Amino acid sequence: MEKISSTIKSLGIHLQEYLEVSVSLLKLRAAEKTSDLIADIAGVVVVSLFFIFFLLFVSFGCANLLSGVFGNNYSGFLIIGGFYLVLGLILWVGRKRIIRNPILNAIVRRLFENNNNHNGNN
Repeated sequence: MEKISSTIKSLGIHLQEYLEVSVSLLKLRAAEKTSDLIADIAGVVVVSLFFIFFLLFVSFGCANLLSGVFGNNYSGFLIIGGFYLVLGLILWVGRKRIIRNPILNAIVRRLFENNNNHNGNN
C-alpha cells in the first residue's frame, strides 16, 4: 500500500514538473512568435521609410519636370497631387481588401507557420 502511495506521489510530482515545463515552453514559443512579428514589422517600417523618401523625391522630380513641360511653376505639382489624391481614394475605398486583409493573412500565416515547425520537431 505504501508503494502505491509513493508511486502516486511520485507521479504527482512528475506531472507537476511536466506542467511547469509545458507552460515554460508555451511562454517561450509565444515570446519567439512575438519577437519574430516585431522584427518583421520593424523591417517593413524601415524599408517603407526609405521607399517613402524615394517616392517623395521622385514625385518632386516629376512635378518639376511636368511644370517645365507646361511652362509654369504649379501645374506639375497639381498633376502629381491629383494623382496621389486619386490613388489615396482608391486605397481608401478598397482598404480592407487591398491593405487590411493581406496584412492579417500574412500575420496569421506567419504565426501558424512557426507553430507547424515546432509541432513537427516534437
